[in-house]
Amino acid sequence: NSSSASDHADIVDKYIADEIDAGRMFGGLPVEDAEVFFGGHFCTAPMAVIDEGMKYRVVHNLSTKDKNGNSTNSWLNAQEKPTKWYTAAMFADV
Repeated sequence: NSSSASDHADIVDKYIADEIDAGRMFGGLPVEDAEVFFGGHFCTAPMAVIDEGMKYRVVHNLSTKDKNGNSTNSWLNAQEKPTKWYTAAMFADV
């Protein structure tokens, strides 16, 4: 995780607890158990905390490479699964 995650460990802990409670995240596995669960090698995405002024936001860096040079993003084919980013302002007139 980034230093911002360590600096704001309470925010990260609450985020993880909220995500687990909501069923969007599963956690608490040692690496060895995770390798069994996932059937071998797996990638994780380090977290960072972004200060947005009025609140903090936890993000996952999907481009961080592991010791083998792989990242979560490196497994995605942008041609097969194109991604578009939108903001609320783009829909303000809707």
